[in-house]
Amino acid sequence: MLKDLIDQLCDDVKIAKVEDNKEKIYEVWINEDVKITFFDKEEKKIYFWSSLFTLPKENREDLFIYLMKANFLGQGTGGATIGATADDKFLTLSYIMPYEINYQEFRDKVEDFVNYLVYLREEIETLIEKQRQNIY
Repeated sequence: MLKDLIDQLCDDVKIAKVEDNKEKIYEVWINEDVKITFFDKEEKKIYFWSSLFTLPKENREDLFIYLMKANFLGQGTGGATIGATADDKFLTLSYIMPYEINYQEFRDKVEDFVNYLVYLREEIETLIEKQRQNIY
């Protein structure tokens, strides 16, 4: 079912996907800056995952406070979750949705996910730039 949803999405918005047949992992490039990885690790759940931002090495406290507020009850993330890679080099955005959905619901959630991803990237860049200029 996930493959069908992704195939329809790619056809609908004219984008390409890369599939790993062994793991059933699908990478979809929305544009040159946004790649979403989809997979269905557990039954009845579809996972979205994307790299959000390279985690700065210094002045992390203000950024983490901002991210915790955005993560709180999914208010600033559209229900997605901000996390970090195991090596603490990148921030990530992920979302889990029920497997039994129709195409329009799937497409709407992908659009929301991309919009939050782009918005959060811009907000993080602005926060980091303010920290560099000591305006924050």
